[in-house]
Amino acid sequence: MELRLPHRWKDISLVQMQVLMSDTDDYSKLAAMAGMPLSELKALPLPLIEEGIRHIHSIGETSTFATKIEIDGKRYGFINDWDAFTLGEWIDTEQYVEDFWPNAHKLMSVLYREMEWEAGDNYKLKPYTAKESCKPFLKMSADMVHGCLLFFWTTRNEQLTSLQSSLVEAAEVLSSPRNGDGIRPSTNSRMRTFFAWMRSRKNLWASSFNTWLSSKITRTN
Repeated sequence: MELRLPHRWKDISLVQMQVLMSDTDDYSKLAAMAGMPLSELKALPLPLIEEGIRHIHSIGETSTFATKIEIDGKRYGFINDWDAFTLGEWIDTEQYVEDFWPNAHKLMSVLYREMEWEAGDNYKLKPYTAKESCKPFLKMSADMVHGCLLFFWTTRNEQLTSLQSSLVEAAEVLSSPRNGDGIRPSTNSRMRTFFAWMRSRKNLWASSFNTWLSSKITRTN
């Protein structure tokens, strides 16, 4: 019996990455990478197992960002209108980010959604319902997930910088003696959203993604 293992990140599925990035032992990770039950792995020679473990931990990280992807014959598009990002999408995104790896496929189902139509580089996504199936995204390749996340953080950082500037201006105006009526509910809501997102973003950067920042992204359609 031999071990057939992926040699590139593009050959690793998200469901395999979830095991690889978990706190489970190396034998379970190797079994996931080899696509075999742990019971079968235990029947292999120890030198082969040790070489396999070294291999899976040596696979180089790569990133590929795609605005449109296809899984099981269905076409999905990356979120292309942040101004239309709904409260439900924000809430679910923050929840999945807090405990990322077990929920990575769920986050992908928020960031990528089926398209109502596409014409060249243009497309329109179906409205978010929170009932979208996340299971297809377990098949998404590791390099696609990596690229999606790097692009997501970069884009949202730009959005947050703009939002932070707006909030600072709003705070200065609202702190003026001429505005003694207090902060309006809409401003409170924006500030809560901003600081909640910053907390979750900070926590995630402090975890496994801090090793990914130096990678290059190859963008495709």
